[in-house]
Amino acid sequence: MFNSLSGVIDEVTSSTLLLSNPYIQWAIKIPAISMAYFTVGKEARVFTYLHHCENGITLYGFHSISQKELFLKLLKVNGIGPAAAIKILSASSEETLIKVIEEGDGEALAKLPGVGQKTAGKIILALKGELSLPKEGGEISSLFEEEFSEALCEMGFARSNVKKVVSSILSNYPADSDFKAIEQKLFKEAIVALSSVG
Repeated sequence: MFNSLSGVIDEVTSSTLLLSNPYIQWAIKIPAISMAYFTVGKEARVFTYLHHCENGITLYGFHSISQKELFLKLLKVNGIGPAAAIKILSASSEETLIKVIEEGDGEALAKLPGVGQKTAGKIILALKGELSLPKEGGEISSLFEEEFSEALCEMGFARSNVKKVVSSILSNYPADSDFKAIEQKLFKEAIVALSSVG
């Protein structure tokens, strides 16, 4: 359904993000730890998950694809729903949470909001060995490349072509570049390159 939404940030609280695009203002539940990634008045892209239940529909949002994927992994654990997964992600960074799970540290995991020993055991049993820590140094550029490529695919470009073009363009910049700051420039370069691909 919705992979992401783009628009202007109207308001950010500890649990909700209000994002506007033409004619619609979206209320999106976000992990508290994601607050720092969104600035009121600025344009942003929010990766989303739409949840249907008897009480209605809730839209959950994340600042990165990797955070969204970790959220979806948590949903696979018996007994953990979207609200519980958001609480867990609000209390820990992705890196710390993945490390704790991969190390089988049930004691540390049980200290997270709404987890407890029983649920901690379920999480470790279901997800240990299924997660990987971001690589040092290339973490930021790799994440940007993934998000950037996905945006181009959503614009209708073939995924096989996108992968080659994006990789080629980003290789011209240092790995520690502030890619977000030059995102529009990169989009123009990518669109020109992809449009010329036969």
